[in-house]
Amino acid sequence: MTSDLVHASGSATSRDKANTTAHASAHDIDHQLVQDLVADLASRITSKTARDSASTSPERAHLRQLTALVAIRGAADELATTAAFEAARGGANYPAIGDAAGITRQAARDRWPGLVGRTRTVRTPSPDATEVGNSMTDGEGS
Repeated sequence: MTSDLVHASGSATSRDKANTTAHASAHDIDHQLVQDLVADLASRITSKTARDSASTSPERAHLRQLTALVAIRGAADELATTAAFEAARGGANYPAIGDAAGITRQAARDRWPGLVGRTRTVRTPSPDATEVGNSMTDGEGS
């Protein structure tokens, strides 16, 4: 599946390199392929929801297609939020999440605020920690 994300024109070496990167980039996606697949999905949705397509006006057909595309966008946004959460839970930071989403790290932080900080595991120092600044009581006057 990962090799499907890389442009088909790349050599085996570039595909291997893309497969070994730490995370996918929005630039690895063939946007025309995505647009074609979404158009096909919207067409399938509208054909399944059309009652009598033979008597449907072009205006009505386009409105149904618009409704389907808006529903697809909503579903994609929900799936993107889930993927961002799971990526952060797996250790991804905002720069990596932003790169994968095709946005800046600041835009990723704005879109999914608190995502990285909430999902990281916080380690508490062991009671026998001897390094300065490793104790929970340092600077508290105890």
